[in-house]
Amino acid sequence: MTPEEAEAKKELEAARVQVVESEQVLQKIKSRLRQLGPPSTPTGEEPPNTLEIVALKVDGLPEKAEPNFVLQLSSPIEEKKLSRIFDPLNADAEGSVAKFTGVETSVATITIDAMDDKIPLGSSESHDVGSLTKMDPMEGNKSCTVEVPIKFYAKSELETVGEESKTSTEPICTVTFRISFKPSVQDVREELYTLLNEATQKKSKAIDQMRKSAAAVSRSTPPTSPSFRASPAMKAGFLNKKKKQQKSRLVELYERTLGPQSLIRQLFPVAKNYFIFAGVVWLCHYRGQYLALPAPV
Repeated sequence: MTPEEAEAKKELEAARVQVVESEQVLQKIKSRLRQLGPPSTPTGEEPPNTLEIVALKVDGLPEKAEPNFVLQLSSPIEEKKLSRIFDPLNADAEGSVAKFTGVETSVATITIDAMDDKIPLGSSESHDVGSLTKMDPMEGNKSCTVEVPIKFYAKSELETVGEESKTSTEPICTVTFRISFKPSVQDVREELYTLLNEATQKKSKAIDQMRKSAAAVSRSTPPTSPSFRASPAMKAGFLNKKKKQQKSRLVELYERTLGPQSLIRQLFPVAKNYFIFAGVVWLCHYRGQYLALPAPV
């Protein structure tokens, strides 16, 4: 086996494995979509998704500070306020949880302003909600929770300095937020359709690669001589007419009189019934006394 042939076969096997794996992923996604079923209610009547944000801790502010935060969401345009740090022992305290519903995670962004009581401290950069709410659609509409540290800068710095200068600038404070996102059934369905399209494209590319590798294997494989010799479809001299053998007179006489194709052999099955009938009639007419019963004594 040549190195080119070995490499082509290796690529062919890798492409075949990729096709099988892509097909398995497709089957899993289709099975999950069947479990979700079609939308049973008109758009807007399904339970919407929910996004909950709490502030866990603040670094960079004095202990006497009273931090609070204003969260601005772009889609839908909505504003919520966190007036205190989240306390696990008093989770239902007013102002400790900011809750948004019906968030369009694919386009929504969120910006947070920090204040010490009523004194503005700074603002955060604009963050994509989709990057903060990663979910696994294969797990259904289960809640996903992440803790994200967000840095706050003065608004003048956010507007004037570039990205490189911003990273070297010391932030006013850093706040760790806990973001909990519970997707709706429609969110899961859309994410599954996205995964389905990606898996279909991946399978198509793998099939194309497998075809190219198979063609490369066939080109790199030298032709092998057959182990047996095939018989020709037409034999030499099939157009040459063979001379007919002369039959003897006895054979010709037999075929004419008693042979399978003779007239006697062909008429005998039909004529025998007539001969039998004529014989019986002659016997009854000329020798009928032999057939009569004896006279009574």
